[in-house]
Amino acid sequence: MANDKKMNVYQYGDTIRLECTFYDFSGEKVDPEYVNIIIYDSRYNELFKGEGLSKGSVGEYFYDYTTEKKEQRLYYEWYGMIDGKPSLKRGEFMTKFI
Repeated sequence: MANDKKMNVYQYGDTIRLECTFYDFSGEKVDPEYVNIIIYDSRYNELFKGEGLSKGSVGEYFYDYTTEKKEQRLYYEWYGMIDGKPSLKRGEFMTKFI
């Protein structure tokens, strides 16, 4: 089966904004008790574990990440605890010389 998901590609050395919105089981935006972001390299080694997260409105968080000056595939993971249960969102992106 073909993967229809298009991966985001950014210029390396640039700053990108990673965003996440957390919802409860009723579909309402909610602020988790705990929020973190982890950025991994292509071998799932941790490059960054989130300090300095910013909050928009209820349930909305973002982090501005400055990429290394090299071509690579990176993964990110947002982690939140809502009512004592984990809530995860993962994604991936590429950095290239464009």
